[in-house]
Amino acid sequence: MTGKTGGHSTQHPMTQEEKDNIAQEKFGKPFDELDTNEKKTVGALHHSKQVGHVEGQQQGGAPMPAHNTRSHK
Repeated sequence: MTGKTGGHSTQHPMTQEEKDNIAQEKFGKPFDELDTNEKKTVGALHHSKQVGHVEGQQQGGAPMPAHNTRSHK
């Protein structure tokens, strides 16, 4: 065991361009002008996109089927 958890080894550090893109989308200003909490939000958004991308690759890129709660008769 290497101490890494749950397949997060495919993450890559954010580039300045990625930080700025997310900051512009979310807050309408460059990453360098954000306060600490806003920067944390940018990091969390980047992480959630990465996790979603990795999970999508593991499933072959197909969306998860919706579970139908009705029984088929």
